[in-house]
Amino acid sequence: MSRRLTVELDLPDEVVAALVGEDMTAKLREALVMNLVREHRISQGKAAEILGISREDMFPLMSKH
Repeated sequence: MSRRLTVELDLPDEVVAALVGEDMTAKLREALVMNLVREHRISQGKAAEILGISREDMFPLMSKH
C-alpha cells in the first residue's frame, strides 16, 4: 500500500531565490531518503527503488550526501 505525504515549507525569500529553476520535489525526496539510509531506517536497495535509480548509482549519491 502506497501512502503519500504532502509538505508545505515556509522559506525566506533569499532561499527561494537561490532555488529558482530547481526541482525541489526531487531534491527534497533525495535528501529525505538519503537521511533515512544514513539513520539505517531503510536499506540502500530500498532507497534506490524509491529514487528510481540503480544500486550502482547510489554510491556517488551517498558520497554527495
